Amino acid sequence: MPSNTARVIPCREPPEPVDGWKYRVAMPYLNEQCRANVIHAVDEKSVSSASHWVDDMTNQLLQLYTRMTVAQPCCNGYNALVLALQVVMMLSLLLHIMISNL
Repeated sequence: MPSNTARVIPCREPPEPVDGWKYRVAMPYLNEQCRANVIHAVDEKSVSSASHWVDDMTNQLLQLYTRMTVAQPCCNGYNALVLALQVVMMLSLLLHIMISNL
């Protein structure tokens, strides 16, 4: 495995405890603007990944990270990991193509 790929792979997970995994459910912090957005989304029946909220978040991420040209909001750690691995694979493939054309 190339060293640049190995450094982004997470460590091996510990063995499962005898009584199974226990995930604590956290109460999310929602400031008043977030709360208003949630209520508004429910009221307008736009609770979907296909709604305008995803585009709104994309635009806000692009404003926050001004040097980035692309932003992709995701809903959880799994999706974030999948996106990160896709980027690594695309960069690896691009590097391979570039080296092959030398």
